[in-house]
Amino acid sequence: MPPRPPLGAADDKPRLSADRLISSDSSVTVIEGNAVLTEGAKRIDADRIELDRLENTVTADGAVTFDSVDYSLSARQLKVDLDTDDATYEDATFTQFDTFMQGRAARIDREGESRTYLYSGTVSTCPAEKQDWALTADRVVLDHETQQGTARGTVLRFKNVPLLYSPWFRFPIGDARQSGFLAPELSFSNSSGTEFSLPWYWNIAPNADATFTPRFMSDRGTQLQNEVRLLTHQGNWRLDAEYLDDDKFGDERNFARLRHAGTLGASWTTGIDAAQASDEDYFNDLGNSLSIASITHLLRRGDLTYYADDFWLRTRVEGYQTLDSDIAGSGRPYQRLPQLVLRTTPRTYEFVDYGLNAEAVQFERDDSVTGQRLDLRPFVNAPLGGAAWFFTPALELAYTHYALQDTAPGQSGSIERALPIVSLDGGLFFERDAGTLLQTLEPRLFYLRVPFEDQSDVPIFDSGEYTFSFAQLFRTNRFSGSDRVGDADQLSVALSSRFLDPGNGVEKYSIGVGQIMYFRDREVTLPGQPIATRPASDAIVEGSAALSETLALSAALQYNPDTNQNDKGELQLQYRNTTDYIASLAYRYRRLEVLEQVDASFKWQLTPSWSVLGRWNQSIVDDRLLEGLAGFQYESCCWLFRTVARERIRDESDDTERSIYLQLALKGLTSIGRDAGSLLESGILGYRESAENQ
Repeated sequence: MPPRPPLGAADDKPRLSADRLISSDSSVTVIEGNAVLTEGAKRIDADRIELDRLENTVTADGAVTFDSVDYSLSARQLKVDLDTDDATYEDATFTQFDTFMQGRAARIDREGESRTYLYSGTVSTCPAEKQDWALTADRVVLDHETQQGTARGTVLRFKNVPLLYSPWFRFPIGDARQSGFLAPELSFSNSSGTEFSLPWYWNIAPNADATFTPRFMSDRGTQLQNEVRLLTHQGNWRLDAEYLDDDKFGDERNFARLRHAGTLGASWTTGIDAAQASDEDYFNDLGNSLSIASITHLLRRGDLTYYADDFWLRTRVEGYQTLDSDIAGSGRPYQRLPQLVLRTTPRTYEFVDYGLNAEAVQFERDDSVTGQRLDLRPFVNAPLGGAAWFFTPALELAYTHYALQDTAPGQSGSIERALPIVSLDGGLFFERDAGTLLQTLEPRLFYLRVPFEDQSDVPIFDSGEYTFSFAQLFRTNRFSGSDRVGDADQLSVALSSRFLDPGNGVEKYSIGVGQIMYFRDREVTLPGQPIATRPASDAIVEGSAALSETLALSAALQYNPDTNQNDKGELQLQYRNTTDYIASLAYRYRRLEVLEQVDASFKWQLTPSWSVLGRWNQSIVDDRLLEGLAGFQYESCCWLFRTVARERIRDESDDTERSIYLQLALKGLTSIGRDAGSLLESGILGYRESAENQ
């Protein structure tokens, strides 16, 4: 037996080898016995090969195999035109390497690199010896230039059970988009009944497409969902729109959202995010997550931003749709019409950094004080330090001017405030060997001084008080926004320690503790709040531990020394060993908010094919389930089936929604049923959906 020649010779000339040379002249060469022909990256093995040099064709008989970079094929007989790459294969089986698609056909005709015809063909991504699903057709045409395939007399079988028949079927064979129906979705819930959706995709142009989805709900009617996408030289646009004449609700309902992100030249960016809904219960009834159901205001915002080397400038218009009609106008968010924000990159002079943050806003709201606010924040700091220490004195001037309308009788329409903010931030770094680890000890002091100024006549446009946290120890203002500048004469004391792997610097363990010492009362407050008189803040403790390569623990505690109680607490244990073994257990406690919850989730592979999934989010205070998931999935090399049952509260009442998701994903072809991937990603910490399952 002659040596097997390599696939892909150094040149494109046909090369022959075999056990026997039957005949050879200037026009035809015939070889037999382990006959091999190679041409470039193509190779033919057969019992008998005939090379016609005048016609430049090859005919092969017997146990024929054809190998190329893209696919491999076996046939009883083949004939190939070496000039045009036209070919005919009889009784052929084939494998496509990039898509893992394999199949067979009574005959395959190939027109060069442009088209392939399959007659009485079957395709699947399952192995031939265990073909769990298969798509059969009387005739299939694969257009490689348009990356589209068409089939006639098509039957889709799963476990030899016919699932779908179509006299004519079109499908993609590459990344090129094409119009047509997408996979249907099916689910069940006690809120909407049986749900069935059949999306239709429209490839409008290379830069535009749309998806139209009728969503049938047995208890509500048929909802029309539409998504339109457009890509222009200015950026991308997306419009989502939904309409339903709701039998259960008793009225028409709709939702629309426009999103855009783009550029105007090298320095300008644009952005739009604007939404509208017909009623306050829209997301509660027709949404699919606990967070969506709790929406009370819908954002409407447009941005135009300019970026330079040493600053950026943003112009924004922003408003909201308040879904709850019972919220009075004075209780709704202000509109910014418009807002201008300037941020400069800190510049350095000698050892001093300086810069400016500025904002100008026009606030509008019904039945409220309105007006303009100009806020200027020039700052200067001097960062000093070495390998084991740092010290940063900083000075900021908070200047704010208001020009107000619709003020109360006797209240001035012009308010001006200028306050210096002085801070001193310093810390040390100590290191020592702690067995196989490197331990650090990092004490830090942060002193903040802001004089008191009565701000009770300043309206609240967009300010609130930050939630107390470890980061709050080092902020220069306890309020967000610019309507309040908190008075301060205080010292934050913090101590952190980390245990690091000296070889790669990976953090194994960490703990930090801190508290603020107040040297006087905090008299600046939000309306209706009392003066803060405590001599010290709550104590904050945060820690984390990598217990092993797969197990991690994190914890946070907020302790109130005045009441000798824990105001907040969080504890989370997470296990992750590849994507097949994921589990987490979390506990959350908020004393003042009367909140105590346990949240557990997991995905666990029981066998190479079977996995179980679940989530349990329980309110201990109310003794009720906030959200629960339970399901299982079976996954093979070429298909996946899963079912997920879900229960969640629909609103602040005791109304509960129960639903069931069913999905059969035939890898490389389509997915039937309702995709639960996004639901599992949001509910199970660490879960990521594989692209081939979608």
